Amino acid sequence: MLILLDDIDAFIFNGFAYKDKKMKSVTKGDITLGNSRSAEQEKEKKKYSELLDLIKDRLHDDVKDVRFSGRLVDSPCCLVSDEGDIDPQTEKLLRAMGQDIPAAKRILEINASHRIFQLMNTIFLEDKNSRILKDYIDLIYNQALILEGSKPKDPLAFTKIIARLMVECAQKNSG
Repeated sequence: MLILLDDIDAFIFNGFAYKDKKMKSVTKGDITLGNSRSAEQEKEKKKYSELLDLIKDRLHDDVKDVRFSGRLVDSPCCLVSDEGDIDPQTEKLLRAMGQDIPAAKRILEINASHRIFQLMNTIFLEDKNSRILKDYIDLIYNQALILEGSKPKDPLAFTKIIARLMVECAQKNSG
């Protein structure tokens, strides 16, 4: 495994092979890292399928698709490019060179075993139209943007949601 952190790396290593081993970016396509937990993953997919549909509906203007991830272990979510799409680093590099590149929608991958999705599903089962559920969906999308090095979609709304949730949590914990 190589970890390449420079923006130019994705551009240079695109299609690169070494000793008949083709390099593949972990931020592109649908992959599963490590041992597959297929039985557990299928159970999670079934359990969260309606929540996933709600997330897809809420983010339909921002992402190409929302799906369960085979690459995430600790993080709740990430954004990935489709197999044939330009990755975000190459997109930024080409823009910096003056190229007019249309922004490509990416895929939001969700780690269904992360605790936040268990909690979101509980809220979903109680009230599908809950404000806090909508806030959480927006927060996970913006978190994925930040993790890839981008800005939140709406920084003001993002900070307002965080501040509101912090106040609500502090009020609950202060008695």
